[in-house]
Amino acid sequence: MDKANDIRRKNQQRLIYTISLGRSLNSRGQPWDSGPFKHPSTFDSLTMDPDMKRNIMEDLSNFTTGQAQQTGGAWKRSYLLYGLPGTGESSTIAAMANFLYYDIYVLELTQVRSKSELLNLLMKTSSKSIIVIEDIDRLVNPSKRSKMPQAATPQSYYDPGASDSVRRLEDGNNTITLWELLNFPDGLWSCCGSERIFIYTTSHFEKLDPALLESSLMDMQICMSQY
Repeated sequence: MDKANDIRRKNQQRLIYTISLGRSLNSRGQPWDSGPFKHPSTFDSLTMDPDMKRNIMEDLSNFTTGQAQQTGGAWKRSYLLYGLPGTGESSTIAAMANFLYYDIYVLELTQVRSKSELLNLLMKTSSKSIIVIEDIDRLVNPSKRSKMPQAATPQSYYDPGASDSVRRLEDGNNTITLWELLNFPDGLWSCCGSERIFIYTTSHFEKLDPALLESSLMDMQICMSQY
């Protein structure tokens, strides 16, 4: 049955999901809108250092066979893609999706209004999928939380040049930080499915909290600018 399901999944049209506009549920009661995913990028066509490409493919294969799964933990894998714009982040993500035959969910944090809404969106993602979270350097770091203005309602979620409009997700007086976002995949919601790939991207690697890079929250860091 597992083999039959894998064959059926590989023969199905893969989809790319975005947050439903207007927060209305679609016909299937989901907060995601979907469209066909037809990106042609593969690891064969991807311009990348051969050793790095081989390491990524081996890591993905180990993940799908369960070799990377830790007993008692969520079956997920996290990748950090960093580099200047136009260095191939989108093509790499597409190649990973085509390699695994996974659907893609693009989580635009500027459209998420609360912690509960973020949790609901994550719970509605399917197993065997890739969840892309872009520009994580724009999220609030824990060290900056105390410096944030105590405004009841932010004017906008992100404005890199204004201190009173730091990108943030609020639920009452609680602000979601980068660390809280990264810890969501390990929470209780992870029991609602398995085999999820999380891909975080940034164009400003130097702005990331050093503790993030030294922790185990990112299973693999991939520098795009050198290829």
